[in-house]
Amino acid sequence: MIGQCLLGAAALGIVAFAPPAKGRMTIISLTGQSGSQIAGWALAGDVSLIAVRGHSLTLEASREQLLALALSHGALVLAARPGLCGDGTGA
Repeated sequence: MIGQCLLGAAALGIVAFAPPAKGRMTIISLTGQSGSQIAGWALAGDVSLIAVRGHSLTLEASREQLLALALSHGALVLAARPGLCGDGTGA
């Protein structure tokens, strides 16, 4: 029973932070890159910068365009949730 609850909670977490096919996403560095360094490789093509904060950056883009690129640079792509990603004034 406890295992099922933990599995359910993990699944909800994955769904809540899975990046959308297209929309606002946050890229978080797992290797210590700054937001500016992430921007250097992430802002190619049809991408709009929303905010840079520490070791992450929030942008409007296509998941297909960013996912493999982020993984190859040691970063995660997550859904940018309202209230967690700022109002966009940090760019």
